[in-house]
Amino acid sequence: MEDSRLGSLLGIGKEAEVFAFGDGAAKLFRHPEAKAAAFREAATMAMVEQMGLPLPRVRGVEQIAGRWAVVMDRAAGPTLAERMRDSAAVPECIELMVLLHQRIHSFPATRFSSLKSRLARNIGSAPALDPAHRDRLLGGLAEMPDGNRLCH
Repeated sequence: MEDSRLGSLLGIGKEAEVFAFGDGAAKLFRHPEAKAAAFREAATMAMVEQMGLPLPRVRGVEQIAGRWAVVMDRAAGPTLAERMRDSAAVPECIELMVLLHQRIHSFPATRFSSLKSRLARNIGSAPALDPAHRDRLLGGLAEMPDGNRLCH
């Protein structure tokens, strides 16, 4: 990647990679056309920040090395993955993740668009799915209850 501001790789996800970026971090989306996804992520993070949940403060959205990125604060200290390299720390780290997710799911998500609707749109437009599989997935999704909780 051609941007001297990018530091070490901090994490890898399905849609993006997170790099050190000065004293902060930058989440770079893999697909160059992910501008809307980057702004949506930044807006969601800003709304969740107002709820008082512990997450990085968004600094902005910009193009870095030809990719759209959310630039944010970076937490000090080792990541959970780094801490879990010590097998004695694994139970504590798992407990922290469980407690954090319980806290996240305790908040109402009335300010956010429906996850169920977004999943239905994504399934309906997935080119790799054959029609029968698509129908099964959409049918299963339709049977699920509508929720009103924040979901990570």
